[in-house]
Amino acid sequence: MRRYIAELIGTFALVFAGTGAIIINDVSGGVITHVGIALTFGLVVMAEAIFLILKKDCYLQAICSAVFCISPQKQKAYPEEWY
Repeated sequence: MRRYIAELIGTFALVFAGTGAIIINDVSGGVITHVGIALTFGLVVMAEAIFLILKKDCYLQAICSAVFCISPQKQKAYPEEWY
């Protein structure tokens, strides 16, 4: 159940911030630009990844979990069940 709640929170943050940036860009006449929108999505994913690293039992999203599982640097930092 915790995985589903974490997935819900992560997806909500990504959709809320990303679409918010798109709407603000549209309303303000293109002040944020495509780079700002891309940075918004990237920063949300980065914040979720940092939270995952700090909270080790948190579930991010399937592709990020797969990347963490095959990453050679995580061998010492993450629990055995992630292998």
